[in-house]
Amino acid sequence: MPQTAWHDLTLSLPLSASYPKRKAKAATIKAFLSKAPPGASYSETSLNFITQFADVVVGEFRPPRYRISVVKLERHPAKVLHSMIAVGYGNF
Repeated sequence: MPQTAWHDLTLSLPLSASYPKRKAKAATIKAFLSKAPPGASYSETSLNFITQFADVVVGEFRPPRYRISVVKLERHPAKVLHSMIAVGYGNF
């Protein structure tokens, strides 16, 4: 799904209104996992996971068939700002 289309889906509030469309991503992930070897995993690396996709994951990937782990990576705000400046993000 193109990034702009995904972004547009998550802007509509309440999120329950966009659930069926966001669920399409879960179907794609399930199709990938069904063809993968046993024990394979999928990693979602979106910084917006909690706000845009967590409800779908909890609803669609239920134990015991699926095991969900969420890892929250944090960086010091100054390091984040440094990275943003280094890649030219924003008008600093």
